[in-house]
Amino acid sequence: MSDSDDEWWPFVSMRCAPHERMTVARTLLLAVAYAAPAALFAVVLGTALGEQVHPSDLLLFLPASVLAVFLLLQVGVAHSWNRRAVRLRAPVRRESARGRRFRR
Repeated sequence: MSDSDDEWWPFVSMRCAPHERMTVARTLLLAVAYAAPAALFAVVLGTALGEQVHPSDLLLFLPASVLAVFLLLQVGVAHSWNRRAVRLRAPVRRESARGRRFRR
């Protein structure tokens, strides 16, 4: 998990703050942003290489691609991001000097 702008390029504006939870809506938005152009590029590349694409195939391929990327992002990124967000929002406990017990 990285907060580096290089890792989030070109979607830096869609990144949550480290203490914010990555919602399902944001994960879906990221999935569409990643998968839709990639799926369309794959279709164009397949067509350029001589594979005919039927419109019904495109209607299935694009949503399937978005769903696959969404599931991968939800399991692989959002889960870890949200665990960290909860940890960052948790209050820091400090023991007072008088309340500490020293073991000898």
